Amino acid sequence: MNYENMSTPDEKKDFRIEIAELFIAQVSLDRFFVGIISRSKVVNGNPHLFSRIVLNDGLLMACAGNQKVLGKMLDEMSLWFWS
Repeated sequence: MNYENMSTPDEKKDFRIEIAELFIAQVSLDRFFVGIISRSKVVNGNPHLFSRIVLNDGLLMACAGNQKVLGKMLDEMSLWFWS
């Protein structure tokens, strides 16, 4: 189902609703960070996942085609960041 085109073409689109999943990333026993996962589809219909974690000094972002790959990328980057 295509949720982007659920309104009629004549309606004004003054606002935008973005649906995202929230998650908590545990880096160590006393360090937790909140992140989001946004899901969308690219032009050819393949899934696209984007994740962003807010860290003390910046952002940790990753994109992937499925959640397993995205999780692996975030794990590797968070280990690299805290090592």
